[in-house]
Formats: sequence, C-alpha cells, structure tokens
Amino acid sequence: MKRLLLAALIGTAALVSFSSCKKEYVSNYLPGRSFIYTVKPNEWTSDNNKRIIHKVNLPELTDYYIKQGTFLST
Repeated sequence: MKRLLLAALIGTAALVSFSSCKKEYVSNYLPGRSFIYTVKPNEWTSDNNKRIIHKVNLPELTDYYIKQGTFLST
C-alpha cells in the first residue's frame, strides 16, 4: 500500500511539474530612434556661468515621447 501511494505521489508530482507552465511569447516591438548631432566648440554658450549649453531644434521630440519613455542627452 505504501509503495502504491508513493508511486501515485511521484507520478502526480511529475505530472504537475512538467505540465504546469506554458511559455507565452509577448513581443511589444518598440523601435528606438537615435539622433546624432555634431556640435562645434564655438557653438556652445554659457548659462549665467552655471552651465554650458547648446540648444538643438528637434521637432520630432514631443512632450508625449518624453512622458512615455526615456530621453537621454549626453
């Protein structure tokens, strides 16, 4: 009787462990965009001696994209 219960327990454990997980592929393709600008040394300006800045006109970058993801500037 013990062997029968042990065999049933092992069979149930094997059945549960091998059939309980199903891998589902979810792909959210979010293409990134990169913009590369070359800034010459004489194009930098000072901001009250606190920062050195250069303004770039980038109409593709709207407030929506800044709120939805990450915007990096180096």
